[in-house]
Amino acid sequence: MAGLSKIFLSLFETVLVILFLDYILISDDSKKQAKFVLFVVYFWFQCISYFIDFTFFSTSVYYIVLTAFIAVTCYLDEIRIKLIASSVFVTLNYACKLLATNLISGLSDTPLPKNPFEYVLTLPMQTTACIMVLSVIFFIRKVPKKANKFVGLLIFILPLMNLYQTMQLLGSNNNMYFEITLLLFGYSFFLLFTIEQIIHSVQSQQRFDSMQHILEVQQSHYQDLEEYSNQMSRLRHDLKNHLSILNDLISKGNLEQAKSYISSYSHEITSTKTVITTGNQVVDSILNSKIKKAKNVNIEVNCEIVIPPDFRLPNTDLAIILSNLLDNSIEASSKLNTNTYINIKMKLHKEALFINISNSFDGQLFISQNQFLSTKKSKKGHGLGLGNVIYIVKKHKGTININHTENEFSVSILIPNAYY
Repeated sequence: MAGLSKIFLSLFETVLVILFLDYILISDDSKKQAKFVLFVVYFWFQCISYFIDFTFFSTSVYYIVLTAFIAVTCYLDEIRIKLIASSVFVTLNYACKLLATNLISGLSDTPLPKNPFEYVLTLPMQTTACIMVLSVIFFIRKVPKKANKFVGLLIFILPLMNLYQTMQLLGSNNNMYFEITLLLFGYSFFLLFTIEQIIHSVQSQQRFDSMQHILEVQQSHYQDLEEYSNQMSRLRHDLKNHLSILNDLISKGNLEQAKSYISSYSHEITSTKTVITTGNQVVDSILNSKIKKAKNVNIEVNCEIVIPPDFRLPNTDLAIILSNLLDNSIEASSKLNTNTYINIKMKLHKEALFINISNSFDGQLFISQNQFLSTKKSKKGHGLGLGNVIYIVKKHKGTININHTENEFSVSILIPNAYY
């Protein structure tokens, strides 16, 4: 019976690390197989530690290394966020183990050894600790994931509390287990709030960079609109003269000259700059900027877009998605000499935003660790564009599918709750 309990606790702790990392970090769907294997390894490591009855803290280094390796391998966030998240989980786990030890030993009047490294937890203590970790995970899920004054205050107070607790621990012979418990909890929550601040800082920088890009393409878009307006004005101004000439040619029976004149006039109209107007300023600016860039290298662009003027999805995130996908499409199509094209589809399905961008390409793909890499000569930034798109989509709980044939590369995105 004890053996089954240990297997159950090993499984429980494995589920806990999955829940924690999946909440704090953004999972990489391309690493599902590796993620499954690594969590199986984590489960077996837990089984070994339970069956051998390792003493307190003796396996802490191995826990940190294994959890950090899982976080770094299977999640999309910045490396510093992944490393801190793995450290938080292990520290929180030990804090709960120590708290469970204090509670159960106090209720049962069981004396504790002075040195925690010599103590082996009982099954009731391990079970209680797992339940505590689960409770903390559900608690932090309720904390808003954005910077506020409350979070800032805690980041200031928690290190001071830990410093005070450390001094108390060094200067007294009280319950060392309880003192260390408070230190570990304080350290855990300090790291949690640090993660929130880093994520907020990264997102702020992304928004700033994206807004700069939006401003640049909007300026170009407004120039195109002004040029388009001037062309339309000229055409309207000359329309009466053209109609008068055509009427004169037809009345005199010069049908061939009339046909030639119509053909010439049609060419003038079709050569007029085309401007995409969807009603959404950010989408209009980016599409017109990228379409202009594509046409400069003789790439045909086809658009099928029906979207509202506003989204719940932030404009900065929408700009990151469209800009990176279209830049990748232009880069891939420009390598071909003939039959170059980009097809852009955007529409709403209920409250979800659907985006599909497909393009011609030469069939050459560079894949490293399940990531599609750029074919640019410069290696800097390889795979970052598509990686940023995947990160944004996953951040909004969306799905992304990447497909390719010998002649076409396609990316399809579905983001739920994108519209009000």
